[in-house]
Amino acid sequence: MSATTDSEGELLRDGLRRLLAEECDFLARRRILALPEGWSPTLWSRYAEMGLTAIGLPEDHGGIGGAAETMIVMEELGRALALEPLLASSVLAATALARAATPEQATRLLPGVADGTLRLALAPGE
Repeated sequence: MSATTDSEGELLRDGLRRLLAEECDFLARRRILALPEGWSPTLWSRYAEMGLTAIGLPEDHGGIGGAAETMIVMEELGRALALEPLLASSVLAATALARAATPEQATRLLPGVADGTLRLALAPGE
């Protein structure tokens, strides 16, 4: 899905918008905030099923998409005030890891980010 056509982008946008409308309304968001994680593991799994956790990662590590797809996803997550750490983990931290890691580290870690089983945190001051 690297060079998204307008119709592919609209399918991505519509699917995510529909999911967020069903699962992330105001009351659901309040319940999600009360969870120990402060975000929804259930929604995270749904994002992974949709391939969103692989957005922008290198294809050789299970990634799909690129800047256009990332923009669409971030716009929809922002519209819904979604709480899941997709930007922090799958975009910021995963991009830093993909660029700075040794090939062995990237091969070991990035597929888990792509399939949603591994979440990362970017800690630039650490």
